[in-house]
Amino acid sequence: MDPQRPSRARARTAVREHSGPAKRSVAATQAGWCFIGLILATGAVAFTTGNNLLYLVLGSMIGFLILSGLLSEATLRGLEVERALPDELYARAPARVTLRLTQRQTRIPAFALTLRDEIATARGLRPDPAGHARVVRLRSGESVARTYTFAPTRRGELIFQQVQVSTSFPFGLFVKRFSFERHQRAVVFPEVHPIDRVDGRVASASAQDVKGPGFVRADVVEGLRNFQQGDPLRRVHWKHSLRSGQLFVADRDRANAIEVEVVLEIPARAAGSLVEEHVTRAASKVHAYHQYGWNVSFRAEGISLPPASGRRHRNEILSFLAFYEGATAMAPASRPPEGHPQVPASR
Repeated sequence: MDPQRPSRARARTAVREHSGPAKRSVAATQAGWCFIGLILATGAVAFTTGNNLLYLVLGSMIGFLILSGLLSEATLRGLEVERALPDELYARAPARVTLRLTQRQTRIPAFALTLRDEIATARGLRPDPAGHARVVRLRSGESVARTYTFAPTRRGELIFQQVQVSTSFPFGLFVKRFSFERHQRAVVFPEVHPIDRVDGRVASASAQDVKGPGFVRADVVEGLRNFQQGDPLRRVHWKHSLRSGQLFVADRDRANAIEVEVVLEIPARAAGSLVEEHVTRAASKVHAYHQYGWNVSFRAEGISLPPASGRRHRNEILSFLAFYEGATAMAPASRPPEGHPQVPASR
C-alpha cells in the first residue's frame, strides 16, 4: 500500500454495520398517571365500602388499562425499519436522511407511529436525537419512507446508533417504544464554502493554485460515456443525450485542461480554530475545482496525490481532510478502521 496515499476505505462514507433485535420500553404519559391514580382511588373506596357498583367500575378501568397495553403492543409488533444515508455528508450542511418503515404483519395495521433517529455522543452517553418523522397509519404489509433533514456539526466520523419507533395508540395513556439497533458509520466531509471564479481562474487566499493553460475546449471530444453522479452538468453532451434519450458526458481533450495543486500548510502547534479554517479552505478549493472539471493534485504533511479529476479522487482528498487533526499527524482515535468499507457521500 502506498504510504503517500490515504486509505481507499476512507474515501467512502457510510455503511450498514450492525442490526440487532428491537428493545421494548414503556412509559406512562401524564394522562396515564392520572388514570392509574384514579384506579387506585376507586379500588381503595371499593374495598372500604364494599360497594358492588364501585367494584364493577374498578374492573372496567383495569380492563381498559389492559386493552390499551394489548393494542399498543399489537401496533408495534412486526415492524421493521431501515435507514438510508445520503451519498455525501458535509459539516454544517443540511442533508436528507430517509427512514423506511415496513409492517410485516398481515392482519393488524399500525397507527400513530413516531420514528426517532439517534446518533452516539462523543462521550458514549445516552444517544442524541438526529431527527424524527411520523406515520399516521401503516397498513398490513405496507412500506413507507419518511425523510428528515440533518446537519452534522463537525467533520470526521459519525455513528448513527439506533432508530426508535414509538406510539401512544390507542388512548394516549402510555407511550410504548421499540428501539431497533441500526449501527451505521459515516464520514462527514469538512465544511465547504463557495469559491469565486475570476477571469478564468479561481480567487484564492493562498499562492498560485492554477497551473494549466486555460479552460477545457468544448469542441474537442475524445469519446462519450454515461453520466455519473458528481459529473458537472457543463460537460453533458446535450445533442447526443437528446438524440438517445440518456445523459452522456463528453471526455474532453486533457491537453487543454487546467491543472491545480492544493497545498495544506498549517503551522506547528496551531490552535484548533486555525486548523479548522485551513482545512475548510482546502476542502472548499478541492470541491470547487473538481466541480469545474479541473485536474487537482493535493499535498500535505505525509501525503502527496498526483493530479486527477473525478468524484473518487475528490472524495479521497476530502476524506483525508475529514480526519486531519493537525500539522503533526492525524489523531489515531479519529481514524476509521483499516479496510473498513464505507459508502460515498453529494450535497
